[in-house]
This record gives sequence, structure tokens and C-alpha cells, in this order.
Amino acid sequence: MKTTYKNIASILCLVVFGSFVSREQTPSPYTSYHQNGVPKFSVEYRKSRLTGQWQSWYPSGKVCDSGRFVGNAPDGIWKGWYADGSLRYSWHTSAAKLGSLKDELLRQPKTKFFLIAQKPVGEAVRYFQVEYLFRNKADKPKVFSRGQLLRKKADLTLIEQTVDNNTTSKGTDYVPPFDEILLHGECSLYYPGGALKERGMYINGLRDGVWEEFAPSGEMSRGAYLHGNRSGEWRRYDKDGKLLFYTHYKQNGEVSESYQFNQRR
Repeated sequence: MKTTYKNIASILCLVVFGSFVSREQTPSPYTSYHQNGVPKFSVEYRKSRLTGQWQSWYPSGKVCDSGRFVGNAPDGIWKGWYADGSLRYSWHTSAAKLGSLKDELLRQPKTKFFLIAQKPVGEAVRYFQVEYLFRNKADKPKVFSRGQLLRKKADLTLIEQTVDNNTTSKGTDYVPPFDEILLHGECSLYYPGGALKERGMYINGLRDGVWEEFAPSGEMSRGAYLHGNRSGEWRRYDKDGKLLFYTHYKQNGEVSESYQFNQRR
């Protein structure tokens, strides 16, 4: 085969292009550090999106949160800890289901798999926003737009600020290192010090099945959720296990009857 300048140019183009593609497909590790030299957070990113294992640390060296990213979305088990080392939360997440849900909301097919996707888009997107998980239940949730469904690039500067807030600030709320999350599986939240706050199951982003909720006073509520709403019998007990309240919910979450028990002896 006769070598020509055209052949050589083609070969060089293939080599350069192949090298570029290889670099784009290879995750780039990124680690930030506290002023005392202790790692602040570590993650990999590809095409400006977080991917692979994530971990952040307090200046003391104790872990703040840990999990895995897939295309900027949390995937698998995520856990967070307070500065004293006690567990803050444990969540089962799914990046694949989050992507499928957002796809349904964008395409609006006649038949929808996700119950969340059957809601108006402006209402549906709030169910996979981190703010929805942490908001006061008495507050009116924010309304989001279709723009929330588009894929975003990772903003390392914003992530740096978020981790600083989580690991070095006092008296501020914890903010996960992501904006969107779809919970699927067993999830639990804990009070500072490690006391259980609530636990139960999420199915495709909605609470479903038996849940237990614990107040700081020691009172405990137990009942079931159906498609994100309280449903059926809910009972609240005092710290000694005595029944305080009985409430029955309709499937849409509305109260059908409620009864308070007399605790006088």
C-alpha cells in the first residue's frame, strides 16, 4: 500500500480524535481540602457531571456523607453523619429511575409508569427535589418548571460552598451535595445524637408501606402510606407505649376519623 500525505493526515486525525474521546470517557478525580490539610470532599466527574464514589469529611477527619453518583444523580445507598459521628440519614436512591421519571415528564406519553408523572409537571418535579425531603411539612412546597427536567452540569464552586456549609458552619441546616434525588427502598432519618426520627419505604419516589415516626419527647407514631399519602389506621403512643391517638385516613390522605384516648389514671 502506497503511503500518501492524505493517508498520513487521516491516521493523525484518528489518533488525535481517539485520544480526545478516551479523555472524555475517563472520569477525572477531584479532591478538595480543608485549611488544616484534611480532605474536604472527593469525587470523580466526566463531561462536567459527577460520577462514581462521593465522600466528604469534617475538618476532624470524620465522614460527613458518602454515596455514589451516576450522571450527577445519587444512586444506591447514601448515608450522612453528624459531626460527632452519629448517623444523620440512610437513603436508598436510584439514578436510573430518576432519569426514567424525568423522561416521562418530558415526553408525556399516554401511558405512564410513574405515579408522580401522572401529576401536573409543575407539581410533579417537587417530589424529586431535595427541598421537598427536608421542608417543614406545614410549609407550602415551591412550584418548579419544566426547566428542572433538563440535565445540568456540575458546579464545583457551588458544591464547594455546600460542603463548607455542611462541615464547618454552625447552626445551619445540612444540604446534600445534589439538587435532585429519587428515593426507592428503605430510608431513615435520625436526630442529632443518633436517635431515630423516622423510617420506612419509598417506592418510585413516594412513601409506601409501614412507617414509624418518632418525636423528640419519645412519642411514636406508626401507620402506613399509600402512594405518598397516609392511609388507613395510624396510632400514636407515648414513650411508655401507651396509646394516645387513633386516626384513620382515606386513601387520598384525608382524615376520616380521629380519637384521643384519656390517659388519666
